[in-house]
Amino acid sequence: MQISFVPTQDRLLFRLNTSTHEEFRLWFTRRYTKQLWLALRQLLENNQPVSHPDPQAQAALLSFQHEQVMAQADFATAYQDPQTLRTPLGQEPILVTKLRIKANQPGIQTLCLHPDTGQGLEITLDAKLMHSLSRLLSEGIKRADWDLPHQLVDNVAIPIHSQHLN
Repeated sequence: MQISFVPTQDRLLFRLNTSTHEEFRLWFTRRYTKQLWLALRQLLENNQPVSHPDPQAQAALLSFQHEQVMAQADFATAYQDPQTLRTPLGQEPILVTKLRIKANQPGIQTLCLHPDTGQGLEITLDAKLMHSLSRLLSEGIKRADWDLPHQLVDNVAIPIHSQHLN
């Protein structure tokens, strides 16, 4: 997966290649990116293995889980174009305008990215892919300088309770 900002289009270009040497190319506008970001954040918040009633503690758990997953992800390897490139949706990126989430099973969601008409892309996401996509999207939003929220977890102060020994 790759997300890059294309200034001449004022859009994010999302590229996804598969193990079967297919590449999907999608345009995300600012408006669509905002909706996608909110949906991804909600998915990640709902996908927490442990629930905590305190919102700050829940945010800290999400941040911790995100850091654990990102530590194992490979962001150092550059995006590589497939050797034999097939583009099922065409050479030109499609402009996605519709966003839908389908629940599959616990921890697995399908992210449906579709244009107004025609075929789109449906990606099955586990926790690792959700976190990876959220990081790529966050970095794309920063590069675009669209003044959109792009942090997975807002800065939260976690109170530390200390015990005093007498």
